[in-house]
Amino acid sequence: ATLTIMKVNSSVILLAALLYAVVARHADAVTISNPFEGKSGANLPTVLVLGGGVGGLAAAQELSERGFQVKVIEALGQLGGKARSFGATGTGTQGRADLPAEHGFRIFAGEYGSTHDIMKRIPFTKYGRKSVDDNFIEGTEALFASDKGGPTFVIPSSFPKNKEQWKNFLQYFRSISGYLSKAEAMEFVTRMIIIQVCAHSC
Repeated sequence: ATLTIMKVNSSVILLAALLYAVVARHADAVTISNPFEGKSGANLPTVLVLGGGVGGLAAAQELSERGFQVKVIEALGQLGGKARSFGATGTGTQGRADLPAEHGFRIFAGEYGSTHDIMKRIPFTKYGRKSVDDNFIEGTEALFASDKGGPTFVIPSSFPKNKEQWKNFLQYFRSISGYLSKAEAMEFVTRMIIIQVCAHSC
């Protein structure tokens, strides 16, 4: 199987997305069988994936592993979508490349089991590594800065396991009490508990 990356005008992607939305709206009323069951890779059609973000690339990887020829259509000149890195314009001096920047706050939590599973199956042989997933470095804590002149928030990146982590965890909630309502704080705690339960039992 082969994977081809193509660049296309964003209006084409928008039109395809609208067509998909129309089809998807009525999909629950249609019984769809698998027309490719039992076919070999040589007899499988080429699949067009719209968007080279994490979701699009994951879909392309899964399809490629199943023998499909895959073409990824991406409007930008770079893959990765919102998870991509790019140079911060004007930060490079004396012939150096611009400093790397991010689209926004992005994490791949350990609870994202299917994402890590796909990345473990994509070869990456540089720097003595075996897969794309090997490029991740596990963090031990997260530091959040306040834009209102308040304190910074330090919380463990996983559920507290020792006295020091519990201290930081509780201090975090005391620090943000002025920013969140009681209902919002309880919702956050509930979500944290759900994530931890799923991480160990789902």
